[in-house]
Amino acid sequence: MESQDLVTFKPTIIKMVDAKTFGAFTDEHLTAVLGFLRISNSMTITDLALAFKNQGIIKSESTIYRYIQKLIEKDLVTKSGKRITSTSPEEVRSETLYCRTARVFIEKSSILDLVEDQQDISCNICNLSAQLLQQLFSKNNLSSKCFSRIIGKIEHQRIKLFTKLIETADQSVLDQFDDISFEQVKEIINLTGWIATLKTIDLENELAECTKSKK
Repeated sequence: MESQDLVTFKPTIIKMVDAKTFGAFTDEHLTAVLGFLRISNSMTITDLALAFKNQGIIKSESTIYRYIQKLIEKDLVTKSGKRITSTSPEEVRSETLYCRTARVFIEKSSILDLVEDQQDISCNICNLSAQLLQQLFSKNNLSSKCFSRIIGKIEHQRIKLFTKLIETADQSVLDQFDDISFEQVKEIINLTGWIATLKTIDLENELAECTKSKK
């Protein structure tokens, strides 16, 4: 019996999803399916049933199909092609292949709603942070609005820069994402994105300008 996978869909590297969609990651069953699909580019329902079985969990194909449909509705999974199996010289069987719509998912709500060129930004988180950082600028006043604009500039750039880094990363680096949790992926996005952005701006000079703005 010979099989051949005909894959017609290629997932994107990174995708932004809303909080409601990201809620799928709190469902252990849906997360398990997404985890299997993260390790394998495309799988059939039968493949997924075997993956569960290998972990000591018995799932019927109808149950797994329901999981897949929920993930398709959330645009986290999609049909990616067909597996054609020759069972005999006269008979050919076709099974649907499924894959994730992206290699890495980012929750939009984890990003501050700030705009880089906005002139009058009001952000409670930024204001409180500025008040704490004021201790480092004892001789000058740190403008909260100006500080908010710095954060806006960083937030505007960090996801874009992280996306660029992951799109140009070696396959060996991307493969390591298969071994970490979704929460760890979020932490990597935050850490890498901020550091990458801080290399593109002169933070010391930006903060100095903020202290001058209230003189």
